Amino acid sequence: MQLHEIKVGESYYDYPSAELVTVQKIDTDFMRWNSVYVIGETATDRWVHPSDLMKDKPDAEAQVKRGAAKLDEVNRGWYWDVDIDNLSLWSTWDCILGQLYGSFGVGESALGLGNKDAEYYGFFRENDDYEELHDAWIAAIKARRNGEIEIP
Repeated sequence: MQLHEIKVGESYYDYPSAELVTVQKIDTDFMRWNSVYVIGETATDRWVHPSDLMKDKPDAEAQVKRGAAKLDEVNRGWYWDVDIDNLSLWSTWDCILGQLYGSFGVGESALGLGNKDAEYYGFFRENDDYEELHDAWIAAIKARRNGEIEIP
């Protein structure tokens, strides 16, 4: 969102963590890069960039679609190497990147991702809300295994 669209007292989703936050203060001070002070459901006060706020909750299916496409670019057939029965997105070793690269951190580095990027691609959620992501990954993997997704 643009800074001028954000209103104090209104709630937005902090993307891509999907946490609902309420704006407490807007700061146009150059040193804070036009940031917004928010308090979230977890009561963690923090400064965020306006572009990290959105009206609608992030869509796990869209995040996973981006993540699966990213994996398709670097490792055709990656979905055969994921043990969906042991898939656990909160685990460093049993998550998607952990199963493919040995650990989440190694996979994140191999793909050239930072934490916000990892969230954007559905590999991580800051607020530990993994159920939607888990289900979306299982569906994406099964669709690829069944040939329901055409991979360019």
